[in-house]
This record gives sequence, C-alpha cells and structure tokens, in this order.
Amino acid sequence: MCGLYEARLTRWPLPPRTVTPRGKIGVLVTPWLSTGVPLFNLECALMLVREGFHVTALCDNSNVIRNNPTSEHSAALSGILGQLKASLDVVQMDQLPAGEPDLESAQMILQQNAIWRMRGEAKADEFIDEHPNAVSEIAAHIGRISRMLREQKLDWLFIPGGIFGLSGMYVAAARGTGTSFTTYDAAVGVLRLSQDSIAAHLGDVPRTFTALQARLQTDQPERARVLEMARAEIEDRTAARDFRQFQVAQASQRDDLRYDIIVPLNIRWDSAALSRQRLFASVEEWLVALLDWVSARPDVSICIRQHPRERLGFAKGSDDLAPLLARYSGLGERLRFVAAADEINTYDLLRHVKVVLPHTSTIGIEAAFLGKPVIIGTSVYYEDFGFVQRPATRDDYFAQIADALVGKIIVSDAQREAAGCAYFLTQRCTLIRSQFNPHREQLVEWVAQHPDAIWQTPETADLRTALLTRQPLSMIRYQRLASL
Repeated sequence: MCGLYEARLTRWPLPPRTVTPRGKIGVLVTPWLSTGVPLFNLECALMLVREGFHVTALCDNSNVIRNNPTSEHSAALSGILGQLKASLDVVQMDQLPAGEPDLESAQMILQQNAIWRMRGEAKADEFIDEHPNAVSEIAAHIGRISRMLREQKLDWLFIPGGIFGLSGMYVAAARGTGTSFTTYDAAVGVLRLSQDSIAAHLGDVPRTFTALQARLQTDQPERARVLEMARAEIEDRTAARDFRQFQVAQASQRDDLRYDIIVPLNIRWDSAALSRQRLFASVEEWLVALLDWVSARPDVSICIRQHPRERLGFAKGSDDLAPLLARYSGLGERLRFVAAADEINTYDLLRHVKVVLPHTSTIGIEAAFLGKPVIIGTSVYYEDFGFVQRPATRDDYFAQIADALVGKIIVSDAQREAAGCAYFLTQRCTLIRSQFNPHREQLVEWVAQHPDAIWQTPETADLRTALLTRQPLSMIRYQRLASL
C-alpha cells in the first residue's frame, strides 16, 4: 500500500505550507500499515493543508500496548513523510522527552485495552498480568504527549479510534491539557466521526439533538418527515433488511415471548461498550446484582439477549455467561438467555416487555420509540435526552425497575417522538458511507483518484465540512438530508 501511496504523491502537486495558517492541527500517524489508517490520515492532513491549516504529523512508533511497530513499516512510513516535509511538519513522538506521567488514565486505558484484546471481561486480568510494566509505560507516554501538546500549542488533534492502543493515550492527553480533538472509527464502506469524543461513543450527538429538537418544535412538517424516516428505519431493522443485518431472523409477531425485563447486551469488547461503566464496575457485576434482585421477587421474569452480531466469528466475544447463569438455575423459566445465533428477533422480545435495561445499545432508543420504559446504568450519549431513566445510584436503579414493573413509568407521546428524532440522527446522520475509507480494500480504489475528486462526493464533502468547521457530523448531515 505504501508503494501505491508514494506513486500517488508523485502524480499530483503537493500543497505548500500556508504563510498565515487558519489554525494548527496535529494528525496522529501510527505505523499500522496492515491497515490503511496512516495513509487515510495523511490524505486528510493534505486536505487540511490545502485549506490553509498548519499541519503537524505526529509520527508515533512507540511500542506501547502491543503497538508493535515493525522496522519495515516504520521505514516505509518515514519515506512517505519525507516526501511531505514541504507541506507539513513531522514530529517523531517516540523521540521526545518525557513529561509528567498520568497513572489514573493509564490504568483505565490498560483495562479497556485488555478487554478489547481478550474480547471480553473475563480474560482481561490475564492480559494485564502478562504486561506488568504496561501501566507505567502508558502513563509515561501520556506525559510525553501532554508535554508536546503544551509546547506545540496545537488547536486540535485528528485521532483514529480513541480507545485502542496509542489512540487512547492521545485522547487522555488531549482531555488532560484541554486540547480539542476529533476521532473517527470505520468499517468497510462506513465511517463515523466525533468532535471532542470517542467516535464510537457518539459524544457530540447531544449537541445536534438539542438543536434538532428546538428546530422541530416550530416546524411540524419537518418533524413529521423525520419521524417517518425513523419509523422506516426501525421497520427495516425489525424485518432484518437493514444494511447492518444485526438480526438473525425477521420479526414474526410471535406471542409466546413474554418477559417482564429484557437485558439486551452489547458486544462487550466493542468500542461502543468500553469506558462506559457508571453504576456497576463490570457487566458481570451488573448481571449478578440484577439476577439477585430478580431472585428475591418470585413474580418477576427476565430475558438476557446476547448481541445477535456475536453469531459472526469476527464479532464473537470470549465471555462465557453459562457459569454465571447456572448459579441462578433455580429461577427456572423466569430466566431465559437468548444466544446470538438463536433465531429470535429482538423486536419480538420487546412486544410484551415491561422494562428494558440496556448497557449502551441503540436499542435503548428504539425501545423508548416503541413506548417501552428504559433504564440506563451506564454512561451513554442519549442518557439526558429525556426519554430514558438515568438513576444516580444503584438503589435508585432498582427502585425505578420496580416502578416500571407496576406501570409507574410511562413513556409519553412526546418522549416517543424525541426518541424517534434521536433514532433518525443515529441511523441516518452519524455515518458516512463512502469508498474513501481507511480499509485496505478501499484504499486501493481511492488512492488512484485525484485529490479533488475524493472530496467532491456528498458523503466525503460532509467529512470535509466536519473537519474544517468541527461541527458534529450528525448536524452537518442532518442539514443536508433535511434539504433533500
């Protein structure tokens, strides 16, 4: 891939540095040449140079949390950066002096990376035990990044991911120094972007939701269109015909799936579920507390739904809930576990439920949109949107579950509509579907295109606007989609 990109750099003129820059931007460039991430980042960096920004490539070959740079990858990347020195600055991060270590952030980053690496909570301690020096190494590198940010006085950072490996350290340093940042996450053909937040956490969506709610209060026709699109989206998901294809089977309207409580689990190691704990330290601790509570109430039934995506090999986690569930075998038919591959549609489970208890899943929005009470015990972007319950303590959490079971928590029509608006934003406005993407198979397509051509499609134009203005991508895309 480096050869393809080097050929690209000789094909078209590179942008010169601007004399009076619009701002100073740091772009993280890691030696992950098994992916197209560093080359995608450099393409975004060159666009920003063309638009008049002063860009510094933060080339980081540090071997922290198995970043594992190879000499071949590092040399190839250095060759490309050497060709770009007329356009941007290059800082070799692993050669900078140390700063003040950040042990608190380091411990959290190691824990979340351990879950990611081991594909679940249960084996995370094994990873941590195998890397006894990791906390001090991470803490030292955060200190190095923080010192650089103070000395370079960058206006903002462009970071891939935000949790995995080095990227989590840059987010921690940015937050610690008050430096703005933009992160992105990607799958084949799909890219998500977030301002001052980890992309998978959708932390800038509340800004758009607040603006959208204010706008739709005075524009009823537009509100009706938004809700119509939200209903179409949830109908596609229910029928298992959405492009994500999360569901194993179409909803069947079966009437035998009657449980008081539904617990839809996330893929535990996925970025969307990492660093989200609030009332409970882990998913296991949460499930134990919940099942203990149900055990003391013989009239309450509960269904735990494994994320349907875990039926696929690449998404499958390593956590095995069977031993935990076996401890509650005395619940009999009052406890049901629906495995990922079971041909049961999650929306059939929602039909008769009295309360939904998500981790951080989008199904919390969907359930509220369908009129079901939702109680959240984690930190999630929609927690303050007004249509879910966010208890402050564990006692409050279980008290609200009890209230929901006896019908004391009612989802109003206004709350359902608010959930519909939030659902429209998350499903239609937070994603870019484009071939301009950091995945290898797509890089070989866009690398042959003229730089101007890449940024002219509506999808990549939205990405460009988000980078230039630092508005939430969801707001930019809503404004464009609403005008169609």
